[in-house]
Amino acid sequence: MFDYDQSTTYHYTDNAEDWDKASDVVAEIIDNDKFSIIDLPKTGERVEVGELYKYDGQVYRVRQSHNVTVYSPDQIPALFTVYRKETTDMQWIDGEKVDAGMLRTYKDIVYECMQSHQTQKDWVPTKATTLWKKYTSDVSEWVQPTGAHDAYNTGDRVLFEGSTYESLIDANVWSPTAYPAGWEKI
Repeated sequence: MFDYDQSTTYHYTDNAEDWDKASDVVAEIIDNDKFSIIDLPKTGERVEVGELYKYDGQVYRVRQSHNVTVYSPDQIPALFTVYRKETTDMQWIDGEKVDAGMLRTYKDIVYECMQSHQTQKDWVPTKATTLWKKYTSDVSEWVQPTGAHDAYNTGDRVLFEGSTYESLIDANVWSPTAYPAGWEKI
């Protein structure tokens, strides 16, 4: 169980909104160093959904309220998920709850999560293509538009001859060299 300022205990349900709130609260508590995560209780003791515990050098979040069993958290993914504060420079690991849009690196390639799920050994990004896609930055190579349907609009960014440019106009069908007034070099 985690206590903030030793007066309020935070408990959360399986409601997706509550998971988001729990992450925010826990991230704030950890960021402010006002809180330490305690070890997983002994077998038979009760743990509640949303609580964080340390076990074998890893932090786990309780997915379902239950009495602690003889099995370790990594052996029962229905009851625990690995907790890590979100950052973009993270390796893919087994047993972590990931949300759509999160980035993880697997075998030196960055992947974007397409659907919220809990990672597992047989759902690695290279095999679970419905859950993961190779990440590409928002900036792609400039391609000659063929009409209004694929023209660049104000704020669109492109790579052109090794530099990044941002369109200053809507319906921009010209390259940065063909119409320099329509682009700003970033």
